[in-house]
Amino acid sequence: MAKAGDHAAQTEATRAVAYRFLERAFLDKDFRGAYNANAHPDFIQHNPKMGDGLAAHKAFFDDMATRLGDSSVWSHITDIVLVDADIFAVLHHVFRSPDDHGQIVADLWRVEDGKIAEHWDVIQQMPSIMPHANGMASPIAKDYASALNHVDSIRDPTCGAPDPAVSREDSLKNYRDYVAEVEQGDVLGAIERWFHADYKQHSPIIADGKQGAIDYLMDEWGKVDAPKPILGSQRIVAEGDYVLVHYLYSLEGLPT
Repeated sequence: MAKAGDHAAQTEATRAVAYRFLERAFLDKDFRGAYNANAHPDFIQHNPKMGDGLAAHKAFFDDMATRLGDSSVWSHITDIVLVDADIFAVLHHVFRSPDDHGQIVADLWRVEDGKIAEHWDVIQQMPSIMPHANGMASPIAKDYASALNHVDSIRDPTCGAPDPAVSREDSLKNYRDYVAEVEQGDVLGAIERWFHADYKQHSPIIADGKQGAIDYLMDEWGKVDAPKPILGSQRIVAEGDYVLVHYLYSLEGLPT
């Protein structure tokens, strides 16, 4: 296990790469230039629609520009930026036109030798109707028009920066203790013990508050004959009071 000082130093080195890349990509709207300047020559891609390496990455975005037009007219909003050792992660959303309900994206990048060496992402279309008013990220800039009026800042994301007064280790422990109780079958007890009284939900299919989480988890996992959930290996990015967990989720006996 890395020493605390080593982890902090690596995190700050990664942060420098992250902001250099993100500001060029999303504020200057020079996505290709950001990759050209900051990507490792042995760049590894995990997006299921892209080929591996930088050449395939460039070909994908050239094709997307041909199909969808100039991305400089899109409204891009940064919601959360997290940096943890050699990984930085961004939760953000984008509207491509006034009629677009938007897509929300979680991107994770791994940094090696001062360059972006690996990328994972999860992309989801945002629906027009949800069972709460919280939005899938921040309620700020929740449509094309309001996003255009919002001055997007990588260093001032709409969901707020991680709280430096909160220990990353404490946040990780809370998350792991909660998951352990859920995996042991104590869904109700885990929610009661670990969820804040004013818990807010951002999933587009789960109702707000603790009761919404209880109803969803009990419906998914609480039935006697329900398929057993299978969680793949986890990639965790934690900073302050935020914990982002990236993993493959499937149900026993059903296709992945």
